[in-house]
Amino acid sequence: MKQQSGMTLAELLATLAVGTILISMGIPSYQSLVLSNSQTAEVNELIAGLSLARSEAITKNTRVTLCTSTNGTSCDATADWSDGWLVYADNNNDSNLNAGEPVIKSSGAARKVTAKSAEFSTFITYRPNGRAMANTPRDNTGQFTFCDKRGAGKAKTVVIEASGRPRASQYTMDGGSPSC
Repeated sequence: MKQQSGMTLAELLATLAVGTILISMGIPSYQSLVLSNSQTAEVNELIAGLSLARSEAITKNTRVTLCTSTNGTSCDATADWSDGWLVYADNNNDSNLNAGEPVIKSSGAARKVTAKSAEFSTFITYRPNGRAMANTPRDNTGQFTFCDKRGAGKAKTVVIEASGRPRASQYTMDGGSPSC
């Protein structure tokens, strides 16, 4: 009789059990990695939009505004930063997107991430000197907080410096921990 090569049912079940255990241990790490990458992508997208708005304001010597938007073609004061945003040249300095003012860039809704800002609740305007302002001309610093289902311990912020430059951080403007 020929020697049979292969595995017994018990060996196959043991291998399957070990594989299942290893996969179940790796899934939470993978989910955390996916959330972290989504959050980082949204942070980088906003920093790119803020940097573009600042650069356009300086280059074109006009105000450029980044505002919340749900459709990418108009500002929406009822939306938050998670719903999307757009950048436009505010040629008449009224902080409103009017006919004839070009939309420079837009970004759609964030996935799996919430983004909020107390200082820049629905818009941030860059002046020709590169400094930012919000509701009053004296509001030139602030932050955006990005959260996901992992909670405040994994939150990230985008801080707007007095110079108008945005930067990513794990901390708030005053060095504290962000809250979600």
